[in-house]
Amino acid sequence: MECIKGNGVFYIIFATQTRILTFSPTTNPHDNMSSSVTVYTIGGSKHIGYFASLRLLDAGATITFLLRNPSVFDKDTTIQKYVSAGKARLVKGDALNEGDCRNGWVEASKDGPCQLYDFHSWRRGFILGPERGLILKPFNLCTQAYINVASTIPAQSSPNLICLSSVGMGKKSKSSIPLALRPMYGMIGSPLADKHGMERVAHHLGGITWDKNDLGEPSAEMMGGSNWTKHPGLPEVGSYKGKVIVVRAAILNDGECLADKKENAYRATTEELGGYFISRKDTGHFVAELCLGSWEKWGGKVVNVGY
Repeated sequence: MECIKGNGVFYIIFATQTRILTFSPTTNPHDNMSSSVTVYTIGGSKHIGYFASLRLLDAGATITFLLRNPSVFDKDTTIQKYVSAGKARLVKGDALNEGDCRNGWVEASKDGPCQLYDFHSWRRGFILGPERGLILKPFNLCTQAYINVASTIPAQSSPNLICLSSVGMGKKSKSSIPLALRPMYGMIGSPLADKHGMERVAHHLGGITWDKNDLGEPSAEMMGGSNWTKHPGLPEVGSYKGKVIVVRAAILNDGECLADKKENAYRATTEELGGYFISRKDTGHFVAELCLGSWEKWGGKVVNVGY
């Protein structure tokens, strides 16, 4: 991610061409990061959101974390270093509560308009259904949270938005999944349905074409009602055109960040990927480093990442 100095605008652009990109760990995008960049992140207490946040903090950003339990960072000496320096702000709140989302925006914007909203899906709990696999509770956690946060963006702000999703959205994406992994995706139908709804909101905000023949439509129940686009405060369709990134990751694992050690560690493409896995750390690397270092190559698209 690159901050354009002097105008207070923080751009996130997708590749304007469909192509495979490979990345070099020798790139130093931090040279383009201004210490004035402010980030509001949901789901940043662990996994991809956490790893991406550490990289952004190290690059000089100021990050506001909305956390149901801020004490999660009490023993995290790395985060506490940034808290002491005023670069990490911990706000107690629940993204399912619009008032809490609004409070997070206020904190993130207290030194000026927030420039980046970084949303990472997270999970509170599952139940195991005998026929439907893992069932998310609540079933529309990410979808409703994304609507809440988008509906409470301050009037003076026009942040850029990152939404972390998953491969397996729509017929085309599902057909690209390796045969050996398809049973696994069948077991996570509930979380995928939630991300499907979340993506629908992200596409709405960014004015990204939603191919109903491929993607269908989320249920009214998932979206909180059939008139979800009229949710109070939700921006009109295309209000953030060119300012939304939807990142679809392959199946995640807890491996190391290979991109820190070698070139071409993972792939990213606006076409279907057909990959197997990617580590959470490498996905965090893509969010924080390659969007940052390849600003002019991205814009209003969906990108798939995997090995």
